[in-house]
Amino acid sequence: MFALLHDLARCLIWLMFVACLLAYSEMTQAAFTVSNASTSEEVLDQGATQSASVAIESNAEMNDVNVQVSVVDATRRVVAKQAFNDKSFRAGDTKTFKAKFPTTKFAAGTYTLTVSIFGPNWTPTFHFEDDLAKFNVVIPTKALKSH
Repeated sequence: MFALLHDLARCLIWLMFVACLLAYSEMTQAAFTVSNASTSEEVLDQGATQSASVAIESNAEMNDVNVQVSVVDATRRVVAKQAFNDKSFRAGDTKTFKAKFPTTKFAAGTYTLTVSIFGPNWTPTFHFEDDLAKFNVVIPTKALKSH
């Protein structure tokens, strides 16, 4: 009897392992296409708010997808980001993600919009898209004159 229970437990463990592999395989085959990325302004004064929009299409049904829209500076350092957690896609779905980034703490310079797409718990990384849109932050002329 003990041998039968032992064999049954081994079979259940094996089935759970195969089910996890199949689920992971399905998740890693998902492909995303990023399009229509834009920012509201090409040049804006420091302190203004930059609005950004990114459209993402999935080729597969996916649940618990995490999307991060980020702004990076010229050194590729993330200076602002907005996360969209636990999103679901049906095959062929396109979803638009809109973010707002106050530029109060941005230095004058050029910035780039990026997007990262992750699975549940922020792993695995399904897709990363760089150089989606660029914009410049400038110091307002009033601020320059007051110094």
